[in-house]
Amino acid sequence: MILNSNEPVFIQIKNYYKHLIKIGAYKEGDSLPSVREVAIFFGVNPNTVQRSFTLLSEEDYVTNIPKKGFYVTNIKSEDENKEIKKQIIKLIDKGYTLEDIKKVIEEMEER
Repeated sequence: MILNSNEPVFIQIKNYYKHLIKIGAYKEGDSLPSVREVAIFFGVNPNTVQRSFTLLSEEDYVTNIPKKGFYVTNIKSEDENKEIKKQIIKLIDKGYTLEDIKKVIEEMEER
């Protein structure tokens, strides 16, 4: 990947790894390369990479395990999320409220 000047470097790195996760190059439980390795690869400051990985963590693509690294979390594809949203919209159209739906989900989680 060649970095360009159209967007901040940390965003480009975040998007690069986000794309790799989405296409399955990194699967759930896989570790990303170390911050230091990525910084050397892209020729950037490790703080830049840390910022990228932190954003990935905030978006729930990875989780940070202190002193171990960043690991890919269970990511639902955009298609799966769209399907869930479609079903929720159907329920709302039938007269169910979001509170009704949340209550049922909470009951399911208790099982």
